[in-house]
Amino acid sequence: MSQRQRLSAAEVRLAVLDCVVLSIACLVAYLFVTYLAAHVYSLSKADDLVGGLWAVIATVFVFRDSYQHSVSASVTRVQATLVSFALCLIYLIFLPFHPWALAVLIGASVLAVTLIGRPEDAITAAIASAVVMVSAALSPQNAWQQPFLRLADTIIGVAIGVAAAWASLRVLRPRLGNPAGSRLCAAPSAATARSGARAVHAWDRSRSISAIPISGRITLRSCAGVSVTTTSRVGNTRPSMR
Repeated sequence: MSQRQRLSAAEVRLAVLDCVVLSIACLVAYLFVTYLAAHVYSLSKADDLVGGLWAVIATVFVFRDSYQHSVSASVTRVQATLVSFALCLIYLIFLPFHPWALAVLIGASVLAVTLIGRPEDAITAAIASAVVMVSAALSPQNAWQQPFLRLADTIIGVAIGVAAAWASLRVLRPRLGNPAGSRLCAAPSAATARSGARAVHAWDRSRSISAIPISGRITLRSCAGVSVTTTSRVGNTRPSMR
C-alpha cells in the first residue's frame, strides 16, 4: 500500500492561499446578492437568502485548480442553469409549485441535457431545477420570476468565482513560487542513471551493424546543479556520477 506523500511547506502555503481566496470570494458573492442586488429587486428576505446561497454555490463550483478548468466549469454551470431556467419558466408561467412538478422537472432537466449531448451537466441541471422550484414555493405570488432570479444569481456567482480563480492562479500563486518545481528539480537517483545507461545501450545495439565502434554519452542535469553522466560503448554500459 502506497503511503500518502507529505505536503511540502510551499504546497501548504498554496493550499492556505486557495482557501482564503475562496472564502473571500464566497463572502463577496453572498453579500453582493443578499444586500446589493436585493436593493435593486427583491421578492422577500427568504428569497434573497436563497439567492445568496445559490451565488455562493456557483462560486465554489467554478473555483478550480487551473484557470482553464474554471472557465470550463463556468460554461457547464451556465448551460445547465439555462436548461432548468427554460423548463421551469414554462411550467411556472401556467402552474404553481407542486411536489410532483418538482420531481418531473428534475427528470426533464436531466433528460434534456443528456439529449443535447452533455450528460456531464445532468447533476447540475437537476440541482438548478430543484432550487428554482423550491424558491417558487417560498414566493408563490411571483413564482414565474424565480428562473430569472436564479439565473442572475448563477451569473454573479460564476463571475466572482472565475475572477477569484484568476487572481489566485495568475497573480497570487506565482509570488509564492511553484511547489512542483522543487520535486522536479530533485537530484537524479541511481535508478535514473541506470535508465539512462539502458537507453544508450539500446541505441548502441540498434546501430551495431556498423563496422565503426559506437559510443554514446548522456548527461542528466538537475536544477540543483547535480548531474549524472552515462557513457556506453557496444557491449559495455558504465554509469558514473559526477
